[in-house]
Amino acid sequence: MSQDFHQSSARRDALSKSQSMAILSSLPEPWRSIDFQIFPLVSESNHNYLLQLPEGYEAVQEPLVLRVPKRDEKVLGADQNLEFKLYRWAAKQGLSPELLWAEKESGALLTKYIQDEQQGEQTGEHSRVLVEAIASSLSKLHGTQPELLGFDVKTRCILEHISFYRGQLGSSVRSFCEANDLSDLDNIYEEVALTWSKLEFDKSLCHCDLHRDNILLKGGRSYFVDWEYVALSPAVLDIASLQQSYQWSPDLFDHFLDIYSAKTRSAGAKRSGSLKQELPLARFLLAVQSLYWALLHYRAGHGVERAGPECISVSYARALKAEIDLLKR
Repeated sequence: MSQDFHQSSARRDALSKSQSMAILSSLPEPWRSIDFQIFPLVSESNHNYLLQLPEGYEAVQEPLVLRVPKRDEKVLGADQNLEFKLYRWAAKQGLSPELLWAEKESGALLTKYIQDEQQGEQTGEHSRVLVEAIASSLSKLHGTQPELLGFDVKTRCILEHISFYRGQLGSSVRSFCEANDLSDLDNIYEEVALTWSKLEFDKSLCHCDLHRDNILLKGGRSYFVDWEYVALSPAVLDIASLQQSYQWSPDLFDHFLDIYSAKTRSAGAKRSGSLKQELPLARFLLAVQSLYWALLHYRAGHGVERAGPECISVSYARALKAEIDLLKR
């Protein structure tokens, strides 16, 4: 649920031999016996590792990525069993890297590596390539008929999901908000939630965590990763998440919507005029959800006794305040 933290592709120094062996021991054959050089990849939500193959090794041709979750899926409302099914389905559709191995107990998964070609600053023709690639992939995802998947995907209401997070956090939310100039959050949220609940949405197959860190660009095509929150949901939430994360110019965003709307077959995603009206509400709700996710994520990783306002990044609070300002315009 993180937003605007594009760090997952940044490499650190390679792990030591002993550290690499410890990681490889958790994998099945044939990967366990390969003398990989392993690089940690910076990530907020998971332990991600790039497994670089030695030169001349012919059994496997490409680098791999190992993901080991840092957090408790039940606390954060993720569904790893569904995620594994979706990875396999999405790879066949050209929407995701190929899933090679997954472990139910730990949530670890091993995928083929895709070298991300996104640049730090998206400008000019490169931005149009990126926008067009994402619009094409997202329209394919949203246009998928759920009954064709071969497995069930649940419907998700973002208001219920926010309430789920809020209930787990208890009084710590109020303390955090008071310390970060968000004391009016409850009142604003009630107004937005009431308006949102009166809107009529068609549900699409949505990623529900579609920000820059979960998108890879290669050869003019985009690929999505981290499928653990996928659900039947209003398409505007995925679109709002993209808009928040990439901060596209109005012209680029219009270009995205034009391509997306032209390619998407689902009726719920064709209402571009309605989408623009719904976006400020969707962006605000996503920012609230992301803040609560961050608080829970920290607590799940460090223990309840350390989950006070002084221990969590205020980046999510700043992002939420920016959405409140946008909502009030």
